[in-house]
Amino acid sequence: MIFETEIHCLKLMNNNDDLLKNYLESQKRQKEILEETKKRRLENQNNQEQTKNLSVNIKNQLKEEEDKNLLIQNKALLSIKKLRVNI
Repeated sequence: MIFETEIHCLKLMNNNDDLLKNYLESQKRQKEILEETKKRRLENQNNQEQTKNLSVNIKNQLKEEEDKNLLIQNKALLSIKKLRVNI
């Protein structure tokens, strides 16, 4: 009977060891998942900022092109008016 009790105790201890091992592994994995999530979140924020900056740069370039085109049109109109006046 004592022998069976000892075996039973050993089985319980092994079971507890397995439970503890599983728990520690799950905690480790959970920590890894959290770190990966933080990393992805930071990457996404960086990508959003880069996209926003790129969008602002493109808008600025388009505005500059529009301004240049307006200047060219105005110069052309002034040239035409001068020609009409001289005729």
